[in-house]
Formats: sequence, C-alpha cells, structure tokens
Amino acid sequence: MSQEFDILEQYVSQILKEADLGEVDVAFEIAYRQRLMIVIANRMGQEAIGMVPDDRSQEFQVLMQSQPKPQEIFAFFNDVVPDFQQKISGMLEEIKRDFLQKAYQLKQLKAHAG
Repeated sequence: MSQEFDILEQYVSQILKEADLGEVDVAFEIAYRQRLMIVIANRMGQEAIGMVPDDRSQEFQVLMQSQPKPQEIFAFFNDVVPDFQQKISGMLEEIKRDFLQKAYQLKQLKAHAG
C-alpha cells in the first residue's frame, strides 16, 4: 500500500469520525468509506491535472503512458506545480468542510423528521 493511499485512508477516517454518522451497519460503513476515498482521489486528480502548466502537459502525458507508480505521479506534481502540497491541503480542507456541512444538514433533517 502506498504512503499516499495510507494518508488518504487516514484522512477519510478523520472526516467520518468528525461527521459522527452514528450507528451504521459495518458493510455500509466499509462501502461508504471506499466510495468517499474514490470521490476524494478523483477530485484530487482532476485538480492536480488542472495545475500542470501548459508547457509541461506533454511531459505529463508521456509519464501517464508509462503506467507510473503513485509516487512518481506525486513527484511530478511536486516538481512542476509551485506549492503543490499546500494547494492539495487546501483542497482537502475544502472537501472536508463541504462534507461535514452536508452531514450536519442531513442530521438536522433527520432530527426534524424523526
């Protein structure tokens, strides 16, 4: 398992803990956790690709055709995108804030319906 995957898994665990979803079925929690990881990873990927300078896009395409390891992709982004780690951290905070806000709203709706 890559270090990036471990970090993402820890991040998702933290978000779910803060969301305090209450008692849920274990199978549901596993599926939900996996889906959330996919959504976050996809968004990170889309955002990161958008940060690649035009003059380095060909280099990125060549890298991706070589079926690189996740570490190689992160190294590329760190090399070509100024402050890449900080930009990704900011994006992750935005995702977390949005998720927790939606979880809170859902809890409020559930409390008023119940």
